[in-house]
Amino acid sequence: GAFVALRLASVGMNQADARRFYGEMDDSTLTQRVDTDVFLASQRWLVSRHAQNGHPSWLYYFSYKLEAHRDQYPGAPHGAEVRYVFGTLDGLARVQDRAMGSTISPADRSMADIVSGYWVSMAREGNPNSKSSPTWPAYSPSEDVALELGTEIRMRKVGTEGIRFIDAVFDSGKF
Repeated sequence: GAFVALRLASVGMNQADARRFYGEMDDSTLTQRVDTDVFLASQRWLVSRHAQNGHPSWLYYFSYKLEAHRDQYPGAPHGAEVRYVFGTLDGLARVQDRAMGSTISPADRSMADIVSGYWVSMAREGNPNSKSSPTWPAYSPSEDVALELGTEIRMRKVGTEGIRFIDAVFDSGKF
């Protein structure tokens, strides 16, 4: 629809570009994918500039969703990691008119411990790694991977064709 066309145009894309980068999908899913890539591309652009200037930086992609709600939402919303960082998952149970945090599973709490551990290590040591969490390597433009904090913690390639397209828009100064 018109909204999708406007969203694509805001990052210099058209429908043909979107189909090439993301394949065929409904407008809602396409908008979510583009928005996710714009956000991740902006973070990737910034962290790569830091790395190129000799400053260790770490890039992550938070995709974890509460176990009780994995089938209800297409992805983790922007800022979802904050409750994991600060260990405040139980506060979700108090959200009015929602069952967001009515069931916090042991896996959800384990993820909170891991995420919080990374942030505490970063604050203490200037490096997110500790003995108790999976290794999170500093970002390297040649490797071009981010730590995905999802149902599994793994390194994820971030330089997809769509993100590289958005990078070019950033580099052109048109965004």
